[in-house]
Amino acid sequence: MVGQSICLLVAVILQVIAAETPLNILNPLHRECFRPPQNVERPHECCKLTSFYKEEDFKECGFDKIVEGDTSEYKHGPPDFQCTRNNCLLAKNDMLKDDKPDLEKIKAYITNWADKNPAFKDAVDDAITKCIKEDLPGPPHACLASKLAGCLTFRLFLKCPAENWESSANCDSVKAHIEKCKSLFENPPQ
Repeated sequence: MVGQSICLLVAVILQVIAAETPLNILNPLHRECFRPPQNVERPHECCKLTSFYKEEDFKECGFDKIVEGDTSEYKHGPPDFQCTRNNCLLAKNDMLKDDKPDLEKIKAYITNWADKNPAFKDAVDDAITKCIKEDLPGPPHACLASKLAGCLTFRLFLKCPAENWESSANCDSVKAHIEKCKSLFENPPQ
């Protein structure tokens, strides 16, 4: 279950990097932040957190489970496929209203998750403030469910509690990458 959640997190982090702001490919920071940190294996393992969703929900919604030792990259597919899968997870957990993300239910759901994972309370509070809104920046092809998933994941990784962060050279590179790129998400270019 954690593996699938982490798989989703990595895919969403990559998506949020692509979707949060209009990227200028001529800007070196944008080019660097558009991709995961170079020479880093399994960045999804750096922040230890429990899954938001049940393993069977991931499977039924088309998310592949990351198998221990598998070094292949996660293939997240075209934006409409990502949207379908993210909406599926929301629907399975009663967080869609009229086929759109129900922001109040999402807020209640992640608040409940934080109550069960108190080390992440500050990270979730930050994510609620920054992410639970309809006007998230991003390209027109990214649906709200995907933008929400990306924003929430980025905020949880950015604010991952020290006791949940894997201490290693690999994860130090991930942390440095997140810190370097966070300005694109804190103050997106207009």
